[in-house]
Amino acid sequence: MLSDELVHAARRGRLVVFCSEPLAGPLSLPAGVWIVTGRTLLPGAVRVRTAAQLEEGQLRRLETGAVLEVGEEAAWGTARRPTRLREWFDEVLRNRTVLFVGSRPDWVEGHFTGGPELAEALAEQATGTRALAPPPLPAVTSRAAAWGLAALAAVVAGLWLLLYTAFSGAQNWRWIQLIPGGLTAAAVLAALGPLGARAAVGADLPAREWYARTLGRWTRWPRGPALAAVLVGLALGPCWLARRNGRGSFLLLYEPGVVSVEGSAPLGACRAEEPCTLIVPRPSHLHFEGAEGGVCGLDFTGSGAVLFIDTQQEGCEPFVSDDEMPPPRG
Repeated sequence: MLSDELVHAARRGRLVVFCSEPLAGPLSLPAGVWIVTGRTLLPGAVRVRTAAQLEEGQLRRLETGAVLEVGEEAAWGTARRPTRLREWFDEVLRNRTVLFVGSRPDWVEGHFTGGPELAEALAEQATGTRALAPPPLPAVTSRAAAWGLAALAAVVAGLWLLLYTAFSGAQNWRWIQLIPGGLTAAAVLAALGPLGARAAVGADLPAREWYARTLGRWTRWPRGPALAAVLVGLALGPCWLARRNGRGSFLLLYEPGVVSVEGSAPLGACRAEEPCTLIVPRPSHLHFEGAEGGVCGLDFTGSGAVLFIDTQQEGCEPFVSDDEMPPPRG
């Protein structure tokens, strides 16, 4: 008797067939991929691939409806030292419905088991269905995609470092001091993260092989485009901040004061006779309020400026050259 769940999976094209017994009829059952063991014959099989080709990296992908031959039990590896075939099949078990025609491996749990008659009856229930493509193979990556993601990550790091170089002296953007350390931590995490994951799952695989498989997962769809979109967003962040804000240096004469933007919270406080560097949104109208009650204001529109502020004289003047000094008080 056919299971409703099995029929539903077949009609949705989510079926993968694992044959350890030969089928009498043609491959009429819509399966994303057929897996055969030993010398099991499938009438009408045309796109035949082998487990050895998968393990050696000769296969970049498995076409929908392809036949994958697994010659020996050793091709599956073990849970601690999985082969690419087993890692790929674990992904199949998680994301597809598998019909085992004949017997199934001892380490596989769940799914469905039956004989050739069950496969023939199921084919009648799924007539006209188009099978979904099988999950992508592990550690089979596009070199162009890998190099592209690496270059994009380098551009992101460079833009944030440029932002740090331009704005690190500001008093009101203390968080920007975290950028060099944050980039270093991200690089260390990217380098050591796969090793930690290998230790967590207890896999007994060489580090080079594990890094290759991790890279393969992060450059495939949909992770690859998603990661690229995140990196593009991270690259636009410092560009937007640099365009939206400018770096202003202020020298408040004779008395300390508070610098604020009209209609918003104060940017920071400056001491008397000491240079004060603040990040100021532009364009904006700056307001200076001295400790003794003097005030003045000016428009800040440029990319940066050095300004002398004398709130007692209500004077806010831009610094033009190194030879120019602020007017004497009084």
